[in-house]
Amino acid sequence: MVDSRVHVSVVIPCYNAAGVLGGQLVALQRQIASFKWEIIVADNGSTDATAFTAAQYSTQSLPVVVCDASAHRGVNHARNVGVRNSRGDFILLCDADDQVTDGWLAAMSEAFTSGASLVGGRLMRVTPDRRPVGVADDGLRKDLSYLPWPQGANCGFSRPVYDELGGFDEGYTRGGDETDFFWRAQLRGYTLEYVRAAAILYTEKPVSKQRFWQYYYYGRSHVQLFKAFAAAGMPRGSIWSVLRAWLEILRILVAGVRSGDRRRIAIQHLGQRVGRIGGSAAFRVWYL
Repeated sequence: MVDSRVHVSVVIPCYNAAGVLGGQLVALQRQIASFKWEIIVADNGSTDATAFTAAQYSTQSLPVVVCDASAHRGVNHARNVGVRNSRGDFILLCDADDQVTDGWLAAMSEAFTSGASLVGGRLMRVTPDRRPVGVADDGLRKDLSYLPWPQGANCGFSRPVYDELGGFDEGYTRGGDETDFFWRAQLRGYTLEYVRAAAILYTEKPVSKQRFWQYYYYGRSHVQLFKAFAAAGMPRGSIWSVLRAWLEILRILVAGVRSGDRRRIAIQHLGQRVGRIGGSAAFRVWYL
C-alpha cells in the first residue's frame, strides 16, 4: 500500500518574487527524497507574476500549491497562511530569493526523523549573482545574549509545535518574526537542533542603503523582543557594551576601510543600533 501521507511541507512566503522564485523552485526540484513532500508558495499580495511563475513549476510528482496570503501584509501572515494550507507532519521555511543546496531536504528530514521538533540550517551568504560574501554563517543565532534561534530563511518545526504555539505572531512584520516563534517554543521545553548539512545560498542585499534599512528594522525588532521576553530573562545590554559598539562603528566608518566585508558589517551594525533607538521610542522601553 502506497503511503499518501505528506511527510514534509516546504513553505515559501513571498511578495513580488517572480524574478527570483524560479531559481529556488529549481533548487528544490533537485532534492532527492524517499518520502512524499510538497511545496507551498504563500503569495503575500504580489502585484507581479509570482503566482503564475510558481504554478509553472508544479508537477504531479511534486506539487507546488499557491495560496493567497494577501489579507495582511507581512512575512508572518504569509507563513501562517502557508502552514494552514500545508499537509506535512513537518514544515520547513525558505525564502524565494535564496536557493537550497543539494541534500538540504534530506538533512532536515533526517533530523526530524531522529526526534527533532525545531531545526535550523546553515547560511552561505552570496550576492544576487551568487558570489560568496564573507564567511558562511555556521551555527544558530545567539547575538542577543539570550536563547538561540535560526534564520527564518532556513528553519523548520513539527506541526504539533506550531499548533501548540498558535502559529507565528503577526505583530512582528520586519524583523524578530522567526525569533519570537523559536523562543516561545524553547520556553515551552522544545529543543532547537542545528543541522549543518542543510545549507542554503542566502542572498545579501546588494546596496548599502538597502542593507542599512534591513538592519534598522532588525534592530527595531530587538526592542519589541525585549519588551516581550524581558520578564522571561532576556537581558538588557550594558551601557559599556553599547558604547563599545558605537565606537567600533564610528572607527570603521571614519577610517574608510577598503575591506568590503568590514564596511558591510559596519553598515549593518549602524542600521541595527539606529533601529534600536527608533524601537525604544516606538515601544516605550529602552533597549539600546
